[in-house]
Amino acid sequence: YAAANSFLDALAQRRRQEGLPATAIAWGAWERQSELTAGLSEADRERIKRVGLVALSDERGMELLDRAQALAQPVALAVPLDTAALRPLARAGLLPPLLSGVVRTQGRRSEAAGTLARRLASIPEVEREAVVLMAVREHVAAILARSSPEEIEPDRALLEIGLDSLGAVELRNRLAAATAVQLPPTLAFDHPTPKAIAVYLLDSLAGQKPGSTDGGQVDAAASPGGLTFRTLVSHAHREGRAAEIAPLLAQASEFHPSFRSLDEFDEPPLGTQISTGGALPRLICIPSFVVGGGPHQFVRIARALEGRRGVTALSLPGFRRGGPLPASWGLAVDVLARSVLEVVAGDPFVLVGYSSGGVLAHSLTAKLESEGAAPQGLVMIDLDLDLPSEEGMGEIFSNIMGRLFEMDHEAIAIDDDHLIKMGAYIRLLSEWQRVSLDSPELMLRASEALRTGPARNGGSAEWPSGDTVEIAGDHFALVADSAEATAEAIEAWLVTRLRCGEEA
Repeated sequence: YAAANSFLDALAQRRRQEGLPATAIAWGAWERQSELTAGLSEADRERIKRVGLVALSDERGMELLDRAQALAQPVALAVPLDTAALRPLARAGLLPPLLSGVVRTQGRRSEAAGTLARRLASIPEVEREAVVLMAVREHVAAILARSSPEEIEPDRALLEIGLDSLGAVELRNRLAAATAVQLPPTLAFDHPTPKAIAVYLLDSLAGQKPGSTDGGQVDAAASPGGLTFRTLVSHAHREGRAAEIAPLLAQASEFHPSFRSLDEFDEPPLGTQISTGGALPRLICIPSFVVGGGPHQFVRIARALEGRRGVTALSLPGFRRGGPLPASWGLAVDVLARSVLEVVAGDPFVLVGYSSGGVLAHSLTAKLESEGAAPQGLVMIDLDLDLPSEEGMGEIFSNIMGRLFEMDHEAIAIDDDHLIKMGAYIRLLSEWQRVSLDSPELMLRASEALRTGPARNGGSAEWPSGDTVEIAGDHFALVADSAEATAEAIEAWLVTRLRCGEEA
């Protein structure tokens, strides 16, 4: 889409240079729903308004069409702007460069950078956490279009109150500008509550070097000094050799700090509740260990089930930034089992694993069965059954990384930290052993295979003892554009297969 638009811009300029008529118009969003905007949620529309973009009525659009054709320039931008909404962004140093000529911003970015840090320097230390927490709540309230920061509960998970991946990136950018601290794109996922973010910001400000006021507007995945694992993976992808680099990441992960017993892992329970209410059993979700994975992968599924079934997503042990990694596959499962039992507090539950998280969910089910705390069922979302093999893992890694680089989204943290952690789980995966389970199993398959050929699924299209349902879409769509269909398939299976439809 972007390439086609770039071509049209270039074609219009070329024709004008040759004395021929042509006008290329870059349109903003229209009020009339189109195929392009049909998938926008209310949160998406609020985000568009918040950055000062006004939807075009048919009448206004036709007027701009006439005006654009009369311009001397071959390329025009037809986007009504709300300058009142742009001014706060300019004051915060968050105005996109493209709009820098619309609102006066001279000196504003440098003045805005680090305003919170400078404010903290002038108040007693005992008051700083409260000030930072209020700042976080104010930014979250603005992003979620809440009327007051008091509506944002300090200890409530941000994913639960509606923060999505784009909102998480906006929150990172706002706080980075306010503190002049380089913050990771996964800030809201690594520190899931406003209070946790405030504590992290205070620690980051305490360790900041004096005079560092870059506004935090950096790419956390960038390479500041020569080659990094990210640049190596990117190069391998361009050369068509991404499958060959997975063993390198696995080997490098052996030098990452690790914990070797359950007692050494002292983090709080890893669960983040993202939907509430409804019938039992609750859904406990295990994300993929590929970069970009995390509790946020289940947000759209949870929203589709809001009020009908509670959904809690777990973080994987070691995936919170700075945390040690498990020294074995069994230890990772032990940590997850402990978190599950603390989160469910005796309620019946079903485990849901997405992609490579399905393997962890399978091991977790076996572990809990052996301890007499079995889930009522296990759901695996597009798990490739050939995943544990070296050949299968290499091909899957190559395909997934290729898609992630194509997406190139700021919310997907393709940085060295996450690549090494993914490498660790790839290495530990060799310890996995498939065993027969007593719990009912459901496999949700994407209609568009992640990879092709006879090796897919180890020669088997479904689990020998489980149910299989196909969902329209590709591997990524099952937790994105097709997430509602995924949620409905899970709910239908719970009601018809497990008879789990009564209110809690």
